Amino acid sequence: MIELLTAAYVITGIEERPVELTGPAGPTTYTAIISKFMAIDGVTVRLETALDKCRDLTFTSTGYTLLPRTVEPQQPDLRGVLVARPPMAAEWPVAAIEHIQAAGCGKTYTLNFVTWRQANDPFVTVALAVPGNTLTQRDLQSRAEMTAVNLVQKSRREGKAIPDCNMVTLAYDSRVVSAPSAQTGQWSEIWSTYYCNARQEVELIFAPTDTTVEVSGRILSHTVKP
Repeated sequence: MIELLTAAYVITGIEERPVELTGPAGPTTYTAIISKFMAIDGVTVRLETALDKCRDLTFTSTGYTLLPRTVEPQQPDLRGVLVARPPMAAEWPVAAIEHIQAAGCGKTYTLNFVTWRQANDPFVTVALAVPGNTLTQRDLQSRAEMTAVNLVQKSRREGKAIPDCNMVTLAYDSRVVSAPSAQTGQWSEIWSTYYCNARQEVELIFAPTDTTVEVSGRILSHTVKP
């Protein structure tokens, strides 16, 4: 327990949460586990990219969203893309998206984490969701990120001044630029990606159909930083 409570970052504002989510140890241990998870490379590289390596950061909860029992949380792969499924829904009582705002050097940035607890586990499990303010649901985020990644790599192969190196393109931020249409449900977002020392702004178009949501996009800009 002492090890669990050794926080990597100090997060304020996570207070009452359902005991089915936090486990019997309550919000203090729940917060400490999220805090330790934030020290993994997939989170720290996104923080450094979005906030230009600012070291004077504060972290504050801006709330949480409970996920329906019919929606199973997803585990991250090596990039933090949420693709693989955990145990069946019957084995976990509740899951949520935690929204944590990082602030420092005159900027703010939103991290999103999926948290859930299996019925027989006293401690919560944490996974990284796409940061920012995307409207995408859990089963759509990995397809959207893959679309953005493929666009960046296609642009690089076409000689668009995007450097090549031994890393995986990552999405480090998202924002909505047009709300869902009342007629078609279509909406658009800008996802910020990072590859080598280049950053890209990728516009993604989400078009709902009767059976799925089609994702298309284009690169709006890229910036190479020294």
